[in-house]
Amino acid sequence: MPTDKTKQGKAKQRDAPQQRDAPQQRDAPQQRDVLQQRAKNAPRRSQVIAVTCRIDQAPREATYASDDTDECHAMFIDVWVGKTKVTSVLVDDGSLIDLIDADVATQLDLPIHEDVSMDIVLANNAVVKVNKYVWANVNVVGVVAKMKFYLLDIDQSYTMLLSRRWLRRVKAVEDHGANSLVIEGGDGVRRTVLGVPADMSGVEILQDAVAFSDDVSEGDVENVSDNKEDDAEEAIDELLDELKALEYGG
Repeated sequence: MPTDKTKQGKAKQRDAPQQRDAPQQRDAPQQRDVLQQRAKNAPRRSQVIAVTCRIDQAPREATYASDDTDECHAMFIDVWVGKTKVTSVLVDDGSLIDLIDADVATQLDLPIHEDVSMDIVLANNAVVKVNKYVWANVNVVGVVAKMKFYLLDIDQSYTMLLSRRWLRRVKAVEDHGANSLVIEGGDGVRRTVLGVPADMSGVEILQDAVAFSDDVSEGDVENVSDNKEDDAEEAIDELLDELKALEYGG
């Protein structure tokens, strides 16, 4: 028969597992709370996105934009190349290369260089190949920049195109309401460039034009004309197509 000591030993064995598990059971809620707190504080991508997109981060509506008058035009300016005033120069911050009409380059007597042929997409989605270019010192209200212009041998609504490269170099700031630019040269002086209506005939002859150089007289101004006879309405339609393509990222 089992003695009292044997009974006590068996009783201790039965109680031992319960005594070992008791501390773990008491600590489980605390461990669970710690893990939940860590999970709550852990950075999650979804939480970061939610924070940046919170509605209360939007600016306070302080005022309203001016009314839409449907008057939205491309920015055209006049520039000087040497002693010649060139009109209908398009400023296009959506372009990364500068362009010039091939006839205009010839009339300006600019040396033409060969380059590797490449395809470019115009605003009307037309794909053209260019492999010739000229260098020209473009003078805009006294700020001169030597630019590389690729030749275009097709009809377009501009004589030259000044791209984002030129805008960056002159630190241009555009006032869309006033249709003007503020540019800056190496002297740090800020100068205003007024936009002008597009001249669909191309380069205009200005008999009374005077270059920025004081030693240039009226008789020294060269006569530059594109001699194009495109219908005015057709040219306007082409310009509208280009503007529409620019608006929709074409």
